[in-house]
Amino acid sequence: MGRDNRPEGLSKHCSSEYSIVLPILNKSYAFETKPTVSLRRNIDFQFQFGHINHHFPNAHQAFERAKDLTEGWKSVSKSCMQILGFERWPVDFHISNWKPTKGETLAVMVSVPPPRNFIDRLNLAFRETFCKGRLVEITCEEETFPAYPTSGFPNIWRTLIPVTPLDISGHRSLTVDVNDGRHKSFHGVIEVVEKEYPIESIWLSETKSTIHATHSELHAVKKLVSKKSAQQYWRGPFRLPTDGEVTTEYGLKRYYNGVFASGYYHRGIDYGACHGAYVGSPAAARVSLVGREEEGFVLHGNCVGLDHGHGVTSILMHLDTILVEDGMVVQAGDPLGTVGDTGLATGPHLH
Repeated sequence: MGRDNRPEGLSKHCSSEYSIVLPILNKSYAFETKPTVSLRRNIDFQFQFGHINHHFPNAHQAFERAKDLTEGWKSVSKSCMQILGFERWPVDFHISNWKPTKGETLAVMVSVPPPRNFIDRLNLAFRETFCKGRLVEITCEEETFPAYPTSGFPNIWRTLIPVTPLDISGHRSLTVDVNDGRHKSFHGVIEVVEKEYPIESIWLSETKSTIHATHSELHAVKKLVSKKSAQQYWRGPFRLPTDGEVTTEYGLKRYYNGVFASGYYHRGIDYGACHGAYVGSPAAARVSLVGREEEGFVLHGNCVGLDHGHGVTSILMHLDTILVEDGMVVQAGDPLGTVGDTGLATGPHLH
């Protein structure tokens, strides 16, 4: 009889049945199986290849290279199929909350796989050059929010979607697009949940009650909050800008001198710090606004606006002194100014 070169643990009883011996915990377990045609062909090929490799030592390397080339062509053909629209991946993303409350900010994180081959790289280069729009776009109720690659993780893109206390509760459409020709759009729905905010009544002096924001300060603040800088300055959690206790939370509604302020909500957090207390930057940023009371910032008072990048901004109001200049880059904790009561304020505090 001829020598059987089949792998250890596999012996052939006939052309269609094999006895497979599995060594488990120093014991052998045998069972009979009728392999599929593809499995029989693969086993027979391995037997034949063992004889070939015995006579041609470099055959194994050539076989492995042929497998690599085959896999490469499969990847290229798959990319072509996706670009032509015959095959698309679902978008891989995570949303912080599918049922956000009024006043909550949603974070949408989208994973974008890197190009796998030359075809993918060429496709992305073409789209970046000739196609309008960003690589990742998130649309909520027909408003498109830009997404940005996160610092340290360029394949993870993030967008922030604000939900204000004045928004109406209910369902909102959500669309997530990765415009690389390899993904199909996601269409879904989020549900904004009702939340009640407290109401307070404050009384302003005759002088303070006549204060109204000037056109110049409203324009400057609007320009600040609309910034969408591509560079992300901050890393990690934001820090408290001062040591004072929180006196007024975000979202609160108010009566001013007995009259309800319709369409108003408190857009920040008030810290009841002492006059002259230190105010530090909550996170790394570029100073994009320096406003002074004598220059028309009669409502905001002396204030500093920060651009943290990726559409995230901060403004610190009612300062006594300002210690930075427009255009400076500050780090978390760097001094910005001191607590005061400039602008529309009933006493020293930081807003």
